[in-house]
Amino acid sequence: MAKESLITRTVTTTIADVYCVDIDSKEGFNTDVILPGKYKSDEALFKAVQKSVDTPNVKALSIESKREETAIRAVKESWFIDNSFIITRGSKNTATEEAENL
Repeated sequence: MAKESLITRTVTTTIADVYCVDIDSKEGFNTDVILPGKYKSDEALFKAVQKSVDTPNVKALSIESKREETAIRAVKESWFIDNSFIITRGSKNTATEEAENL
């Protein structure tokens, strides 16, 4: 069997060590949150963290530390085909709408 092709891309992520609280148990804990891209301000990063972490039972309270990492990532071509959508050049709105449905 032939080796399957990979699709690669260089991606920058922001990794935040976030202090959270579990509302039910009233216990605090730290968790790493990995978000795509770079953030221009701590406020923008915290909003993205809250969107990712906050649930009715868990709330993000503060960012203890953060770092950016750039790495080459890869996925199997078959996985990419199964999990992506076709866009037409110049159809930015359609691409945005499709991406929101993923």
